[in-house]
Amino acid sequence: MKPRSYQHIEVRPMTGTFGTEIFGVDLSAPLSDAVFNEVKRALLDYHVIFFRDQDITPRQHVDFGRRFGELHIHPFIPAHQDQPEIIVLGGKTPGPGPYARNSNVWHTDLTYSQEPPMGSILHGVEIPESGGDTMFADLTAAYDGLSDRLQSLFSDMIAVHSMSATKTRQELTSAQQIKEVQWSLEKVPPAEHPVVRTHPDTGRKCLFVSRHFTSYLKDVTERESDALLSLLHGHIDQPEYQCRFRWQKNSVAFWDNRCTQHYAVADYHEIRRMHRVTICGPRPS
Repeated sequence: MKPRSYQHIEVRPMTGTFGTEIFGVDLSAPLSDAVFNEVKRALLDYHVIFFRDQDITPRQHVDFGRRFGELHIHPFIPAHQDQPEIIVLGGKTPGPGPYARNSNVWHTDLTYSQEPPMGSILHGVEIPESGGDTMFADLTAAYDGLSDRLQSLFSDMIAVHSMSATKTRQELTSAQQIKEVQWSLEKVPPAEHPVVRTHPDTGRKCLFVSRHFTSYLKDVTERESDALLSLLHGHIDQPEYQCRFRWQKNSVAFWDNRCTQHYAVADYHEIRRMHRVTICGPRPS
C-alpha cells in the first residue's frame, strides 16, 4: 500500500513494509486537528510511528493518548504515582529486571483480555547507552504473505489467549505459582479471538496470535494446534515483516496493537525506564 501524502507532518519510512519516523510534531503541546488527523492517518498507514526529542511530562503523555480514546488501566502492572493511566516499565536496577521475559518475546499487548487495546504509546525516560531496542512485526503483511490456502484455513479459526501461557513448565509445577495463575485467571479469564481479525479502521485482515499469550487453537487437537501455531509464529518471524527501533532519551513509539507484535530486546546493562500509556480498543472481529 502506498501511503497518501502528508501536508502538516514529515514521515520518513523505516522499512519497505511498515514503520515510520515522524517529524514536525511537538507532543508537549496540544495538537491542532489537522496535525492530529495526519498523525492518526500515519498510524493507520504505517502501523507503528516514532517521534524523537519529545520532552513530555506524564500529564502531557496522558493528554496525547486521550486524543485517541479512553485510556486503559493495567490489571497487573503498578501505575505511575501521579498518573494512574501510565505504567512504568523497568528503571529500578541496571539491566533487564526479573520480569523482562514478559517483554522480550514476540507479543501483542493484553490479548488475554476480552477487549485488547487499540494501541500503546511508549516514552523513553531513561535509555541505556547501547542496547534495549524494540522490534516490531507487521501482522497485516504477515497475513498477506500467506498462501491463499492457508489464508482460507485460518480465516474461521479461533484462538484462546490466556495469562497462563506466560508461565514456564517449571513454574506450573509450583504450588505457589498455581495459586497465582488461579488468581490471575479469576481476575482476567481467558479470551477467545479470531486467528485472522479485520482491522476496524482500515478493513484489512491481519493475523492475531502471539507466542506469549496464545494458548491454543479451538476445535483441533493439541498436536494440531501446536503445529499450526508454530507455523504462524515462524512465518511472522521473517525479517521482511519487521522493523527495529533504536531508542534515545525522549523518543516515543506508538504502535497499533490491533495489527502488530513487538519484542523488547534485553541486551542492555544500564537502567532502562519507560512510561507507557495504553488506549482501549474494541473486541476483535
